[in-house]
Amino acid sequence: IGIRPGNEINPCSVIVASAWGEDGQLLQGAEMEALAKELDMSAGTGLSAVLPQGEVVVLCRARQTEAMRDARRVVENWKMSFQANVAGGLASVSSEGNVAIAFQQADIVCRTALFWQEPGVFTPGESPGSADLPDTLLLQREILNAILERQVARTENMMVEMVEKLGRAHCPPE
Repeated sequence: IGIRPGNEINPCSVIVASAWGEDGQLLQGAEMEALAKELDMSAGTGLSAVLPQGEVVVLCRARQTEAMRDARRVVENWKMSFQANVAGGLASVSSEGNVAIAFQQADIVCRTALFWQEPGVFTPGESPGSADLPDTLLLQREILNAILERQVARTENMMVEMVEKLGRAHCPPE
């Protein structure tokens, strides 16, 4: 956890981010520490952390629009400089100052973007990588449950159906 000295911590928004390399492997350790530092320097309050699962959390000093602009600049820099994809969620802290709720919302968005391998920073109102699939979170949950219950045929059918929908939506017939 990094806290810049002399800062009053009064976050307006929260960013949760993950990153992966060209090989599809999640970045960890020093690379995620560097991402946390860069996001924090760009938009943060001085309070950032890399969670045990490898996600970066940054409490932002700016409102959602400004924090989004700053975070997207960092994402583009990482794509060009390090050939790394960053997927993140950004949520506003409510007027009551409930950072936990903002974290939960940003975390869900980050995990959704990571599931779809969709680089960028998204807000809870956006649906990364799945504009043509309704109920993306429900679909993800169903697939995960089928995997956990070792229902191979059901999992395969859901994945084939999803890929077919995406193919029809994004690959016009020749």
